[in-house]
Amino acid sequence: MDLNAVAMFVAVIKAQSFSKAATELGVTKSTISKKISELEAFLGTTLIRRTTRSLQLTQMGAEFYEQCATSLTALRDAAENAQAAGTEPRGHLRVTCPADFVPAIMGPVFAGFMQAYPKITLEVILTDKPLDLVMDNIDVAIRIGNLSDSALMSRRIGREVFQLLASPAYFDHAPPLREPGDLRDHECLIFAPKPELRIWHLQDGERRLRIEPGIKFISNNISMIKTLAVLGAGITLLPVSSCQEEIAAGRLSVLLPELSMGATPIHLVYQKQPFKSPKIQTFVSYVETHVRSQFP
Repeated sequence: MDLNAVAMFVAVIKAQSFSKAATELGVTKSTISKKISELEAFLGTTLIRRTTRSLQLTQMGAEFYEQCATSLTALRDAAENAQAAGTEPRGHLRVTCPADFVPAIMGPVFAGFMQAYPKITLEVILTDKPLDLVMDNIDVAIRIGNLSDSALMSRRIGREVFQLLASPAYFDHAPPLREPGDLRDHECLIFAPKPELRIWHLQDGERRLRIEPGIKFISNNISMIKTLAVLGAGITLLPVSSCQEEIAAGRLSVLLPELSMGATPIHLVYQKQPFKSPKIQTFVSYVETHVRSQFP
């Protein structure tokens, strides 16, 4: 039985409102509704009769509430005592993050985490589509960009900086890049998971520039763009963190280093729940510690 669902049920009855309980717990109304429906399905009985204006407990719901309300405080105390006593985190942890973000940054972090916490099984879903943490049963998501769902807990772990990059081999057959306006006359490799990214918005201190690069190739995949750039196919605008190895080896060079696309925040996001999950708390703290140093 899901204890978070039980806690949400108790909160709804105390508040006499799904909306008020959602605000109190810091989750969405739809999350609470889904969790209570799952609880009723698990118990095989209806706990609440819902109308447009009121909530009414069934007889079984009233009995269940009576027993649960008096037990939740004791359960929370017991859980906190167990955690304080050093209970080793364990269980299955589902994490999602952008596909291109993992190999360069998260691979070593995941390896270190699994070695440090061998009783946690880590499942990683790589996708550039933002997954719903409730509907897709996700414990933690790594999100790049500004957050839109204020009901989720979040930890900022860094920021992503995009800069102009090219292989030295590209300039064997291309003129030098002396100023941003020259990009219109160069062969450019465009990373554009969204149509608006076909236009490059760059900044140099307070100066803001809107550049329409000479498009030679477009893809929504960083790895593909990076491979072509290393082969000398053109100039690109990519996150520096995903190209550190190529830059260090001299296969890619930063061009006009004073220019960059505005820094994009990187967050860990997870659901706010009445009962803290040791595996989630441990993962969030570990990643925050080991990833933050890799970003400017």
